Amino acid sequence: ARCHDHKFDPIPTKDYYSLYGVFASSTEPAEKPLLGTTPDPKDNEAYQAEHKKLEQKLEDFRLAEVRKQQADIRKHTGDYLKTAVDTKAMSDRGAANKLIQERKLERDVVEAWVKYLDTLMQKHDPVFSPWAQLAALPADGFADKAKPVLEALGKDGAKPVHPLIVNAFRGRTITSLKDVAERYNETFASLEKKFQDAEMDAKKKNTAAPTGLPDAQENELRNVLLATTSPSYVAPEKYDILLDGARPKLRELRADIDRLDAVHPGAPARAMALVDKD
Repeated sequence: ARCHDHKFDPIPTKDYYSLYGVFASSTEPAEKPLLGTTPDPKDNEAYQAEHKKLEQKLEDFRLAEVRKQQADIRKHTGDYLKTAVDTKAMSDRGAANKLIQERKLERDVVEAWVKYLDTLMQKHDPVFSPWAQLAALPADGFADKAKPVLEALGKDGAKPVHPLIVNAFRGRTITSLKDVAERYNETFASLEKKFQDAEMDAKKKNTAAPTGLPDAQENELRNVLLATTSPSYVAPEKYDILLDGARPKLRELRADIDRLDAVHPGAPARAMALVDKD
């Protein structure tokens, strides 16, 4: 019915979209309306305690998954840089989106990098200007043209380059923009691994979780991607884009809460309801 009318189908396309319009413009409220009946206070107290525990379990999983996906975005900084360049050169947006999907990247983050890289043409950035310079080189004869750019990294006092970015390319053979992307990937992945190792160590020792890396240069570079101005930063209102792979587990945890609401004798009676979306 969504595609076209069939001779014997009970629902024609017109009816399908009439119904679809209702549901597409409606949402289930997070808290359904109370029906007015009062459960036993003792039962309700037990329900509230269990409900709070399940809600916390859901939220803990959600935030852990968000943190995991955000770290993964930072680990693949080079892939995002390369894909931003590749997709900007494509006139077919469908093909660009397909490329992003094939590389298993977040489209919103790729688009943020495209915009950010455009600004690098007007200003110097100690972390990403080397990328902008190398990305501007033609693919033909890339290795020879990249050599003077790489040799000059960190030598211009007026345009400083972060020492860890300079180190990432020192003594390395760079033959293509893909090689440059890999150097950025390895650099930021290394920082994330060090931070995650520090987190695990603190957990084992039952000490306070780390807030950063002990090495000042490493911490400074990692913080570049943590800043709210970074293309890699995903704001809380966009966390849903990070949770696609976790949907089954999230549904399972939400179902536990719904089950409690439906069967616990202390749960307040609520009406099934939909409300209009904004």
